[in-house]
Amino acid sequence: IEPLEQVVDKLRYKLKERHVERLRVGNCTIETGFVFSDLLTNFERISDHSVNILESVEELREKKIEFSDDAKKELDVLLNAVSEILNITLSAFNKEDENAVYNVEPLEQVIDGLKSMLRDRHIVRLTDGECTVEAGFIWGDLLTNLERTSDHCSNIATCLIDATNYNMNAHEYKQSLIDNNPHFEEKFRLYGEKYKLSH
Repeated sequence: IEPLEQVVDKLRYKLKERHVERLRVGNCTIETGFVFSDLLTNFERISDHSVNILESVEELREKKIEFSDDAKKELDVLLNAVSEILNITLSAFNKEDENAVYNVEPLEQVIDGLKSMLRDRHIVRLTDGECTVEAGFIWGDLLTNLERTSDHCSNIATCLIDATNYNMNAHEYKQSLIDNNPHFEEKFRLYGEKYKLSH
């Protein structure tokens, strides 16, 4: 993972340089330049979070810390949700599909909820003596990096909107797609069921 993350960093730098040159010679608009820069930043940040997750896993191994069975099951649910949002986002990017926001946003909000629930459940385990403070710090880092990965997926979906709606505020437009939207509400419900935590 770390060598790949370094490749991503170098690619981001080179692609930005090339894009600045395209802007200089007038081969693209300033609006496109902003969108391209945002896309590069968000993809690069996802790779950073991947390294952070790897470091947490290595810390668990080195310190011989093991999460409880319940914690492992809960983490699997979150991992599966984040894996799906990454796949949806990459597919949408490759197809330049601005409608991906309909799938990305409801899942991103489900992931936000999962992070909160997993944090709360950890506090209960800690209070009951089922988990150590040290394990809790690593647990918190994992949750944060996974949730931020989904945030960057949401940002990429917003960039796809922005790429086809230059004259609109992408975040306002994204919100208008979400507010009182039956399709969004249905997707949110379906993802909520799919990634439901067991009691």
